[in-house]
This record gives sequence, structure tokens and C-alpha cells, in this order.
Amino acid sequence: MAELEINVRLALEQAPRLKNFLGAEFNQDWTLDWGSVEAVLKARIDEADETRRRELLREAQLLLRTLHSDDEFEVLLDFLGSGLVPGIDIDESPRTWLKHLHDRMQSGLSGV
Repeated sequence: MAELEINVRLALEQAPRLKNFLGAEFNQDWTLDWGSVEAVLKARIDEADETRRRELLREAQLLLRTLHSDDEFEVLLDFLGSGLVPGIDIDESPRTWLKHLHDRMQSGLSGV
């Protein structure tokens, strides 16, 4: 197993909620369930309670500290079997999208 894959797997072990979110909501046929990435984020992030958002935020921070390149984040999406392709689905690099996801989780939280 390549070092890149090992790093991604180790990071995901510390981020089970975000792993579940990315793997479940953005599975191979996610577009059959959702009209857009924005619809997923609105339903699963914006409408989540504060406790869940804080948990996801902590895990997103961990991934941002651990995964430093677009290649690493692409390996993460591949490992999860994700059908999301940030460069196509949202016209952003994978790591930039993770940063925007982090910022969205953080917005509206008290004391952050």
C-alpha cells in the first residue's frame, strides 16, 4: 500500500463522522438522491444541530491539518468510493472544497 493511501486511511480513522458523511452522501450515484452539492450541504450541514456541526468541524480541521494536497484528498474520495469530483461537480480543487466545507461547518456556531 502506498504511503499516500496509508496517510489517508490513518486520517479517516480519526474522522469517522466526516468519513460517513462523505462516503454516504456523496456515494457513486449521489446525483440520483440529490440535485446538487449545495442541496446536500444545506440538508446535512446547515440543518445539523450544533453538536453534530462541531463534531464534523473538528474532523474537517483534522483532515486539513493532515492532508496537504489535492492528491491526498482525491485518494480519500476514491477510498470512500465517492462519486463526487470537486473539479467537475463544484469547479474547485478537492482541498479547496474541503476548506470551504470546513468554513461552512464553522459558520453560525457560537463561540467559534
